[in-house]
Amino acid sequence: MSRKTKENKELKDENQEKKIEFALNLKNSVKRGIAIVLLFLFAVLFSFGFFGAGGAFGVFLNKIAGIVFGWGKWLFPLALLLAMVILLFKKKTVIYVVKIAGLTVAFFSLLGFFHIFYDQSVLLEVAKNGEGGGYIGYLIAWGLIKLTGKIVGVIVLI
Repeated sequence: MSRKTKENKELKDENQEKKIEFALNLKNSVKRGIAIVLLFLFAVLFSFGFFGAGGAFGVFLNKIAGIVFGWGKWLFPLALLLAMVILLFKKKTVIYVVKIAGLTVAFFSLLGFFHIFYDQSVLLEVAKNGEGGGYIGYLIAWGLIKLTGKIVGVIVLI
């Protein structure tokens, strides 16, 4: 390979690396803005999906949300909107990450709470039907019942 061909190849490789670096090098505020728009979009799609007005994708999201979250599917768009508001009014990265983590823990606790009052023999069947806390509520309730019993599990969830 000639020296000129080598230099051209290296120059092309260098330009390609710069293009990739430019595409991935977004400011945190831009990334946060993209996340806010996506959270709002999903909250709207989930909400419209509940009422059959979200098209095929909304129906799909409604079905998946029912299986995964059970009755919590009605609160999931609200949780997405709260996460959006947290990101919108962020002060420092650590603060909004902690708030979103707290929102997630509270939402999952609520799913477990929806599910823990069922008889232990029907926990899985309830989750399959999209009731209670769905599969996430089932996993949380089942784990707490096995580890601590039902009464202490309820106290932990509260």
